[in-house]
Amino acid sequence: MGLSHSGLGEAAAAADALILSGSPRDAWSDEPDLVRYVSQVRHWVENGKALFGVCFGHQVMARAMGGHVAKNPMGWEVGNTTVELTVKGGDSLLFASQPQPMPVLQSHQDAVVSVPAGATLLATNSHTYVQALSYGPHQYGVQFHPELTPDILRSVWAQRREVWRHKVVFDLDKRLDNMNPTPVAPHLFAQFLDPLLKRNKLQGSRLPKTKPTGDAGVQES
Repeated sequence: MGLSHSGLGEAAAAADALILSGSPRDAWSDEPDLVRYVSQVRHWVENGKALFGVCFGHQVMARAMGGHVAKNPMGWEVGNTTVELTVKGGDSLLFASQPQPMPVLQSHQDAVVSVPAGATLLATNSHTYVQALSYGPHQYGVQFHPELTPDILRSVWAQRREVWRHKVVFDLDKRLDNMNPTPVAPHLFAQFLDPLLKRNKLQGSRLPKTKPTGDAGVQES
């Protein structure tokens, strides 16, 4: 998990931008290594590090900055959904030129249930109110998975189907077997990085070194 890996803390400190990835873990847990990770993320946010949190990473950012993360009262959100951009979201660099509503893929049962003080709500939907947040220049979190394709998500759920098929209130097999690609969502990564590339080019600096942190995977955060 995160900074417990030898050398990762130093590598993250040297990077110009970080992507905080998904994880099978719960962002609300008080396990010691997760508490340390939350503290480190708070330090990054407060010191202006460029960050893009996805699912678990989004939840950790929100917790780090005082938001409340818990099991989603609405239950699992899986497969194709859409999110609505707020006015601030439509004006943000991250969501520039994105369609409204925006089609995305989801895989989570935890959620940010309160917006941290000082954060800005960028996207929402009827299932999970906090779908995207910003904290400052080049600091974003999204609950959905812009990196996913339907095939990857089906693979993630291959063994989980049997466990959850009769525990969710929707037809899980139908939801997973009939997913459609969301080709605009991956553009968010470019829209996160492009301003940094332009800034570094103007400054004559190196290109951003983007380091994923956290546990790799999309899982159930």
